[in-house]
Amino acid sequence: MRVALVWLLAAGAVLAAGCGSKQDEDPLAVYAGWYDETEAFVSQSGVQCPPAPSQIFENTVDIRVDGNQFEARFTDRWDVLKGEIRDDASFLSSGNLGPELSLRFTGHFEQTTLIGSLDDIQGASCTRTFSVNGQLRGAQ
Repeated sequence: MRVALVWLLAAGAVLAAGCGSKQDEDPLAVYAGWYDETEAFVSQSGVQCPPAPSQIFENTVDIRVDGNQFEARFTDRWDVLKGEIRDDASFLSSGNLGPELSLRFTGHFEQTTLIGSLDDIQGASCTRTFSVNGQLRGAQ
């Protein structure tokens, strides 16, 4: 009877240990999800830049987090950018949209808010910077 009770308690402890959430295993995973965001033109430098846009762009981005690996999948304009998220919730990601266009997306998270900037680097001739502000879908 005692042996059965010990086995039952041990089995319960093993099951309870396996019932943790992904968030318990990966504290940065709380920042993963779909964000509705806006992008506003901030500045540009270079000799061959197109006219500066005056409108604010609306976009969505799927943020994926696996440990310290960070991936931003934009639905419009920017494609997929990969990089790293740090323990302080700051991130850096980059990608190329062709031989003459590279992107750098940096920023940080504050609870359910994404705050960052995106540099659109067009070869050596033009760099344009956009501010990016997003809110996790479903968050108040």
